[in-house]
Amino acid sequence: MNATSLIVEGYTDTPPEPGTTPGTARFTLIHFPATPDSAAPEAPEALLECSTTHPGLTHLLLSQVQPGDLLHVTGTLTRPPDGNGLARLQVEALEVRDVALPVLDPLAVECSGSYVYVLDATNPQVPVFTHTGKWIGQADTPDAVGHLTGTLTRRRRHD
Repeated sequence: MNATSLIVEGYTDTPPEPGTTPGTARFTLIHFPATPDSAAPEAPEALLECSTTHPGLTHLLLSQVQPGDLLHVTGTLTRPPDGNGLARLQVEALEVRDVALPVLDPLAVECSGSYVYVLDATNPQVPVFTHTGKWIGQADTPDAVGHLTGTLTRRRRHD
C-alpha cells in the first residue's frame, strides 16, 4: 500500500458516523478540483473515505458536522491496494471552514389560540384543526389561515 500526507478541502457527503471501534468516527468527503473541468464542472475530483481515532475530532464530527459542511482536513492518504474502491484518509487535523444550511423538515405544526395548522413547504394549502383535533377547514395559503379561523370565531358568537 502506498501512503501519502495530504491536505484537502471538501464537503461532507453524509452525516459522520461512529467508527467500528469506540472513540472513532468515519465520513465521506467530496473533493472538487480547484479548476473545474469545463466538460463536467459539477464532477468531483475525488471521493475520500475518511476516519479518525482522535477523540476531539471524533466528538466534533459526531456532534457538530452535518452533510454539506466544508471541511479542511489533514491526514494520511492510503490508496486501495487493488486500485478499486475509494482512497482512505486517516484524519489527523480538521477545521470546519463553512457550515451547510440546516435541512428543515418540510412540515411544521403551528398553534394560534385554540387552532392548530400544518404548514407544508411543498404545498401552499394549510389544513386547520382545533387543538382537540376537530377538522375546521383548509386555507388556500398560509396568509388565509387567520381569515379562516376569524370567520369561524365570528360565526360561533352569532350562533
